[in-house]
Amino acid sequence: MTQNTAAPVTLELAIGDPRGARIAADLGIDRVELCVALEVGGLSPSDGLVESVLAVAAEAPRPLEVHPLVRMRAGGFDYTDEEINVMVAEVASYARRGVDGVVIGALKNGALDTTAIARLVDAAAGIHVTLHRAFDYLDDRLAALDVLREAGIGRVLTSGGANTVGEGREQLRILAENAGDITIMAGGGLRPENAVEIRETGVGALHFSARTSRAAEAGASLGSAAENGPGLIWETNRELATRFVGLLRP
Repeated sequence: MTQNTAAPVTLELAIGDPRGARIAADLGIDRVELCVALEVGGLSPSDGLVESVLAVAAEAPRPLEVHPLVRMRAGGFDYTDEEINVMVAEVASYARRGVDGVVIGALKNGALDTTAIARLVDAAAGIHVTLHRAFDYLDDRLAALDVLREAGIGRVLTSGGANTVGEGREQLRILAENAGDITIMAGGGLRPENAVEIRETGVGALHFSARTSRAAEAGASLGSAAENGPGLIWETNRELATRFVGLLRP
């Protein structure tokens, strides 16, 4: 089933704090993906952060959905049973707090871990479930769409299997043409310079971070900062986010 390329796409902003949620609310963005450590692909936010962002969304002038990312660690998507148990508990906790959906994913030996995904979907207790970019690690993404549909996944975040959406543009078009009732959301390297071109592939949603960085204060070395200095603080840039919205919702 081909998606209508003329239909308006929904916009999702990846954020890491309440300030990012306020920017999304001010700009009329449809949805936020809430996570921490976006520099490593994003990790699960704390319950306190989720509650703070939900409070911002509740005061937004138009509906703003909140979808936390569920990923307990960096370094791939093949998880141990204990790690899956933690993520199931995170999903259940987020659902109890009233989020609109969760963003999950798990692989086993290069294929979808359908057992883990089923547990995560069940823990979501009926709220919307998106599969994150673990999808881009799969060899046969078209066949995976049928598996995900049966599992209750409503949306897939993907770069088309490439490092960036620009490189995966044609694959995004093919996925959109074959997605049926699953929404293909393009994300990964989306920039103002390519956003309109990616929208025209027929995807149903666009995902971007609109983030910039500033240097952290100097101090004692912590973790990887021992090698890389005090590090960077990443935050949503209002001007950049506004540029995205202006291009995609003229």
